[in-house]
Order: sequence, then structure tokens, then C-alpha cells
Amino acid sequence: MKTKLSILATMLLLAACGGEKKAPSQAEKHDQPNAAHQAKSEEKHDKHDDEIEKRIQAAVNDKHDDDDDDDKHDKKEGKHDDHAHWTYTGEAGAAHWGDLSKDYHLCKMGQNQSPVNINQSEAHATGSPSVKREPANVPYELTNNGHTIQATPLEFGNSLKLNDKEFILRQFHFHTPSEHTFKEHHYPMEIHFVHQNATGQLAVLGVMVAAGAENPALVPFVQSKLEKDAKVKLAQALDIQSLFPQNTAHFRLNGSLTMPPCSEGVNWVVYTTPIHASQAQIDALRAVMGENNRPVQPINARLIVGESR
Repeated sequence: MKTKLSILATMLLLAACGGEKKAPSQAEKHDQPNAAHQAKSEEKHDKHDDEIEKRIQAAVNDKHDDDDDDDKHDKKEGKHDDHAHWTYTGEAGAAHWGDLSKDYHLCKMGQNQSPVNINQSEAHATGSPSVKREPANVPYELTNNGHTIQATPLEFGNSLKLNDKEFILRQFHFHTPSEHTFKEHHYPMEIHFVHQNATGQLAVLGVMVAAGAENPALVPFVQSKLEKDAKVKLAQALDIQSLFPQNTAHFRLNGSLTMPPCSEGVNWVVYTTPIHASQAQIDALRAVMGENNRPVQPINARLIVGESR
């Protein structure tokens, strides 16, 4: 009996000791709030990481979209694919552009290709002019892209209204000799001012250049002496007014880019009166670019419209 009581007492004592809750020490009391704070902090940190991850993913998606847009823009602006090298002469010359890449098929198959020969007597006269330039002096970056010398505005300005649709100047570049001809006559040089509107449509102003007095707007182009793939930002804003004739009479027609991919649907405005540049300026630009004019293309069923000032 005593043995049973002894065993029972021992069991009760063990149960009491095992079931007794140990009072937290001062250190434990201090650590408990910290543990709760740490748990909340970790939860907050996880949410922050998730938010950062979402933003990064969104940025990546936006970058992909931008890259796609840039690719589309490059094709529309006539920038060539590095895998479809083209030139103006030889095996990759203008006569073979349409065979170099499927993206260039319009260079061969298009029906509204540029440039063309313009015969004033065959143009159809129209009423009031539909072209209005709104000039602005802005800074430019000059680039030798291996095909031409190009000037890209670094600020918005130099807009164009064509049939009340607004176009913004995206870039202008040079061709020696001229690409468009007048009664099969080439000018020493031609400048193309490429504009684009909000829907992506292009309008290009073509200005012929004849030898004469030095043109102040061309001084930076000659001084830069840009080698292939070189770029330079002009120190001061450039006034391009002297690159347009005072007589604004012009011809209008539907055409294409004059470089691959030869995209069609381009609104062309070709001024009838040339501007002037010194022979030294023309020679200097030709020395850098070489002869970079595409041969004239068939007019086919297109209508050329003549508009006076």
C-alpha cells in the first residue's frame, strides 16, 4: 500500500513539474515583442519584394514593347537591318535591294517608288497650297550612318502642316547628286526633311541644292568631317531656314522611302526652286558620303500635282 502511494505521489509530482508553466524571464519578455516586430517586418519586406518584382516585370514588359516599337520605327524610318547589308553600287546596290531581304521586297515590287523624274509640263496645277512649315531653331545631333549624313533634332520643333495634318521633323539628310530629277536633270545635291505625324504617316520635303554662295546652315556639317558611325552634338541650335527656298512652289506626289525597306505611302513635297551651297561645301559632303542617290523609278499611274506659293 505504501508502495502504491509512493508511486502515485511520484507521478503527481512529475505531472505537476511537467505541466507547470515556466514564467518568462526579463530577457524573454523583451524578446517577445521583438519577435512579433520581426515577423511583421519580414511580412512587410516580402510584400515590398513582391512590389519591386512587379515593377521590374512591368519595366521589362515595357522595354519589350519599346523594343518592338523601335523595330517598327526603324523599318518605317528606313534604317537597314544589319543582316541585310545594302549599298548604292555593286552586288548589294540599288538594282538588287529587293533581293537582299524579304523586308525589302517593295524596292523591287512596289508601284509607287521614289525618287522620280519630274516634268513640269506634265504636272497638274491645283489651287491654294496645302503645305505650311512652322520653323524653330533647335539643337541637332549629326550622324554618319554609312549611307548619308543625318541631322536629328534633340528638341521638338520645325513642324509641318500638310492638308491641316501636323507632322513633326524627325531628321534630315543629304544625297549627292540629287535623287529626284527635273526633265532628267540632276542637281549636285538634294536634302530630305523627314516628318512624321501622330499616326506614323511620313511626309518628306525634298530640296534641291545648286552651286553658288556658301550656305551658313551647312558650315557645321562640313566642319564635323564625320567618319562612318561617328556622331557629334552641335554646340548651338541650328537655323535651317537657309536650307529652304524662299519660293515655296512645289510638286506633290505619293511615293516611298528612297532607301531600304522602300516603304510606300510617303507624302512627297519636292520644291521646284533650288537653294545654294558653295561648291566647296557640296564637294566636302560628297567626299564623306560618296554618291548615294537611288536611280529614278517609274511614275506608273501616279499623279503629280503642282502647287504655287
